[in-house]
Order: sequence, then structure tokens, then C-alpha cells
Amino acid sequence: MAKVIPNFREAIKYMNRIDLSQVCTVLDVLGSVKWRLNKKTLEMIEYVWSIGGGLGEVPKRFNERIITPEMIKIAKFREKLKLLKEHQHNKENHALRCEFQLRIAISQSFKNADALYFPHNMDFRGRVYPIPPHLNHMGPDINRGMLEFSEGKKLGKE
Repeated sequence: MAKVIPNFREAIKYMNRIDLSQVCTVLDVLGSVKWRLNKKTLEMIEYVWSIGGGLGEVPKRFNERIITPEMIKIAKFREKLKLLKEHQHNKENHALRCEFQLRIAISQSFKNADALYFPHNMDFRGRVYPIPPHLNHMGPDINRGMLEFSEGKKLGKE
């Protein structure tokens, strides 16, 4: 089987013909938007977590019950399937808790900052995304609830 080697010379030829200054300007404008953490929302999210979670997008702090291998081993077939589903659900909840705690830890470290900036990246289709993965304004609802514009402006006709 022949190895496919990308034609880098052709890619460089196209890169030399294109003007990326407008793309860079757009990325600079997006990256210069000031954000800050909404402290009231962060405090409410921390409170919900402290009482056990399970409200809104705050995951439950603990599993309903722990499924052990012994429980699965001695169960009958139908019960075994239910236990395996519950075990999988517990593992998924654990992953959600880990992501949530990481997001909250990052938020807490920035809660006294006057401004946050999110650098952006553009993919090959021209879609723009913030680079920080765990806390950004395009993330899940809980992220968008914790972030607000640092400099508010009144809405008008335009």
C-alpha cells in the first residue's frame, strides 16, 4: 500500500495567495470582548452543589447507590441488566461531576477578576470557537449563566 503524502507545496502556494488580515481582525475583535463572572449565579451554583446538587445542570453530588461486582454476579438475568444500566449511569454521573468541579474551580479562580478574555480559533470551515474548553461563553448553559459582559451597553434600535 502506497503512503499518501500531503502536497505541502500546493498548500503553501494557496496560503501565499490569500489575505488573512480580515480573518485575524475578526479573531482580534472577538478576543477583545471583556467578560466577567456573574458572582450571584456562581454563588447559587455553589449553594446547589453544597446541598447535594441535582437541580438544573448541577449534577447530583452522590450516586443513589453503589453497584458492586458482587451485586451483579449474584443477580438474576433481568436484575443484572438493570444493575448494569445503573452502573453505567453512575459512571456517566461521575464524569459529569468531574467536569462540573473543574468548571467551578476555574470559575472560582477568576471570580474577582475585573475582566476575562477568550482567545478564539477558526476552523477550516470558517467557524469560530473560543479556545478555553471548560469555561467559555459558547459552552453549556451553566457556563453562559456564570458569564456576563464586563461592560454592559443599553440596547437600542440598532
